[in-house]
Amino acid sequence: MVKIAVTGGKGGSGKTTIAVSLAKLLNKRLIDADVVGPNVHVLLKAERRKVEDVRIFIPRINVDRCSKCGACASACPENALLWRPLHYPVLLRELCTGCKTCYYLCRKIDNAIEEGEMSVGKIFEGEGYGIRFLQGENEPWMKKASAVSLRLMKFLKGDEVIDTPPGTSIITFIPLLYADLVIEVVEPTPHGIRDFWESVNMVKKLGKEIIVVINKYGIGLTGELEKELKSKGYKYVKVPYDQEILKAYSEMRPIWEVSVLREAIEKLREYL
Repeated sequence: MVKIAVTGGKGGSGKTTIAVSLAKLLNKRLIDADVVGPNVHVLLKAERRKVEDVRIFIPRINVDRCSKCGACASACPENALLWRPLHYPVLLRELCTGCKTCYYLCRKIDNAIEEGEMSVGKIFEGEGYGIRFLQGENEPWMKKASAVSLRLMKFLKGDEVIDTPPGTSIITFIPLLYADLVIEVVEPTPHGIRDFWESVNMVKKLGKEIIVVINKYGIGLTGELEKELKSKGYKYVKVPYDQEILKAYSEMRPIWEVSVLREAIEKLREYL
């Protein structure tokens, strides 16, 4: 029962390609944790069903109790409460993160802030090509992706492939916390390699085991990257740059059926 996170420093490096193929060939449930741009259902040509709305706290101002002191606005770390002297505070919903700082402070002053809630995203489930998946999706106008990511992680059962967002932001950090093993996908370009090492440094601080997949092997700085991986003792797998993978994508065919990709996943299985 191992949770495998597939991550990478740069968008477009092939992270989702590896995650989907790995879930298919290992018969694991796939968790699409790229909550600001989930696309697994598109690759799998699958209908998705809503499991739940993700909701967070927002303050509701009881004007019968509020003394217009402005303490809540001064304490808000996101500046989500707008206040002027002798006026009631006004909530800027797009900025509120639901931290409840205002709520607990006001309980000691006027007790004028009541608990409200708002939807910031959704959790979906579905199945395509025999791959069961779960995904979170942040509301596009809300800056609450971390809340959606945290809620999505509550559905983990212990034997999944987690497709993380690229980069080193909080919404990538969250699913990595829950992983037992991390697969780092890198494309051998200057930008790709730079972002790859930033991602690796973050994963190492979490104490997670790392296996590297060099996607588009053979292009750009492949030789330099491979030499550095060997010198640092990383296990790695090669996915050659192959037109058949591009064709499979453009024709919406199952990418895991492309021979070079399937062979790479089988090699990757030996390290797991």
